[in-house]
Amino acid sequence: MKTQLKLIMLPLLSSFVFGACIYTSKVEGKKFTLPKSFVARKGEAAKKKVEPGRWWRAFSDANLDRLIDESFKRSLTLEQARAVLDQAKAAYKAAFGGYFPTLGVTGNASRSRTVSDFGPPIGVREMESNSFRASIGVSYEVDLWGKVRYAVKGAKNNIRASTEDLRAAYITLAAQVSEGYYLLVQLRSQLKLTTQTIENRQAHLDLVTRRYKEGLVSALDVYQAQGSLATAKERRAALQGKLKSGTYALAVLVGRYPGEIKAGALDKLPESVATVETGLPAHLIMQRPDLRAAKARMLAADAQVGAAFAAHFPSINLSASIGGNFDPTGWIYSLIAGLTAPLFSGGKIAAEVKRNEGALRQMIAVYKSLLLNAVKEVEDALVQATTQRERVKWLEERVAASDDAFKLSTDQYTQGLIGYLPVLSAEQSYFAAQTELIVARRELVSARIQMCRALGGSWMDKEIAKRGKK
Repeated sequence: MKTQLKLIMLPLLSSFVFGACIYTSKVEGKKFTLPKSFVARKGEAAKKKVEPGRWWRAFSDANLDRLIDESFKRSLTLEQARAVLDQAKAAYKAAFGGYFPTLGVTGNASRSRTVSDFGPPIGVREMESNSFRASIGVSYEVDLWGKVRYAVKGAKNNIRASTEDLRAAYITLAAQVSEGYYLLVQLRSQLKLTTQTIENRQAHLDLVTRRYKEGLVSALDVYQAQGSLATAKERRAALQGKLKSGTYALAVLVGRYPGEIKAGALDKLPESVATVETGLPAHLIMQRPDLRAAKARMLAADAQVGAAFAAHFPSINLSASIGGNFDPTGWIYSLIAGLTAPLFSGGKIAAEVKRNEGALRQMIAVYKSLLLNAVKEVEDALVQATTQRERVKWLEERVAASDDAFKLSTDQYTQGLIGYLPVLSAEQSYFAAQTELIVARRELVSARIQMCRALGGSWMDKEIAKRGKK
């Protein structure tokens, strides 16, 4: 009988052992295709990996540097990302603990009294007894099918993903603070321009009013000058409101309440912005933290499939205990080996494997989608940098021409050669050209910021390490 049982169990156990090797990773070593070069920079591929570093320092603005450094210290977004990373590290330690046996101690004490009536001549007798029992037990599940191994692998990749999320949060925060800062510079520049325009229009209104009183022009010129002045004052009020709101938004990004930061008084945007050399997409795109995080999550999902698949196979548990009544004759020893194999689960295990396979396919699709968008973001930034430089160049010429036209029309009106409408039209064209030039220069700065953001990098690692030691 024993021989027959061995013959039956041997092939079953062999099938389990070899079955554990059935699942293989669906993504490890898999290559995802990328274009050979950027469309916007054909023939300009560099061989070295580009690392933008702390790119905002290229603007040489100490106030911007101060605000970004403060945001790194106070940002609640970064604090949330750090907390998620700590959770991932704790989960990894919990998963890694599956490699080790579980040791436990139990103990109890009792006191009992027995009352017996033996009748005469013995009578009633009372007996008391004390009992002390303790035991130490150890249990261990053999990771023969990789349940623990896959859990640890998944947890490790979750740490990598959370670390990359923290890096991405630093990059996003630096870009947001820079964008917010230069939006304020744009608003101050526009406010300064509008204030100068109000002064010019007030002078024009005085000139038109004087000429009206002299009977040289009609009341229509006065009404047009008054309307133009009112429009400029309305625009100044709107800009002042936007400037306050923008300052409040920047304060929140830095991690402070509105009104608690000094956003500076810079009212002139950089007239030129340095370009960023680019290389092959593989050298650029793959250093982005969001892509590395997505890849780590993809590997974690792959490990979850392996863990779910391992549930098909039996669990082998070893346990041992020693205990007793602190009496050499009362010690009890035990050593147990147990095997639990799933025979029927109503399709639960297979369904769990399918669910995890679906989650893996989702992560693969997410990763591919991020690759596409990452390439697009770099392409957009390259195009914006090129077109905005071209736009700034022509706007500067437009501003110069509009200025000449405005000055000439003002002189001709003063001499009585033309009516006020051409002056008003020339002045409005000059103001519009200046406004567009201010916006274009800010968008050129924004293109540089977005390019550096799209390149990713790991320049924040020292900051993360320093904060992690606290």
